[in-house]
Amino acid sequence: MRVVVLTIFLLAFGSFSAFAQDWDAFITAYSGANESDATDSVMSADDSLELAELTFRNLFANNKAVKPRKSKFYIISFLHCARHMYIDPDGPFMASLQDVRPKVRKTSFYYNNEKKLYGEVIFFFITEMKITGKNSAIVRGGYYQSDDACAGHLYTIRKVDGVWDIKHVVEEWVL
Repeated sequence: MRVVVLTIFLLAFGSFSAFAQDWDAFITAYSGANESDATDSVMSADDSLELAELTFRNLFANNKAVKPRKSKFYIISFLHCARHMYIDPDGPFMASLQDVRPKVRKTSFYYNNEKKLYGEVIFFFITEMKITGKNSAIVRGGYYQSDDACAGHLYTIRKVDGVWDIKHVVEEWVL
C-alpha cells in the first residue's frame, strides 16, 4: 500500500522543486493515515514535528561525516536530498532548529546557491515516519556528505510521559 501511495504522490506532484514544497503531503504519505493496518495509528502534525526534530537533532549529533562542524550549513529535507525528489520543511519547523550550529537550511537554499556551497555542506534527510502503536513510531533518516561519508538509520522511538525519545537506532546502510 505504501508503494501505491508514494507512486500516486509522485505522479500527482511530478518533480519536487523549491517551488512545490508541501509538508502536509509528506505527513500524509508517511503517517499511515492511508493504510488499513489496524495496528497503526494516525500521526498528528504535532507528533510528526516532534519526531522529525528529534531525528534531525540526533543525526546532527551522531553522524560519521568528515568534520561535520566545519560545514557551512546543515541542509535538511524530507523524502530525499536529490534535486528532483526533496520536500523542504516549512518555516515553523525550520525555526525549531535555529539554535543548531552550523546553521540549518532547506534543500532549496542549497540548490539556489549550489555553485558557492558545493562540497561545503552536509545533507540530512528523513524518508519515512510512521506511528506503529499508541506510543511508538519508526523514522528512517540519514545523511550525505560525500560518497565516502553517508549512511541511513532506522530509529525506534517511544513516547514516555508525553515526550518522544529514541530507544534504538540501527544503521541500515553506510558507504
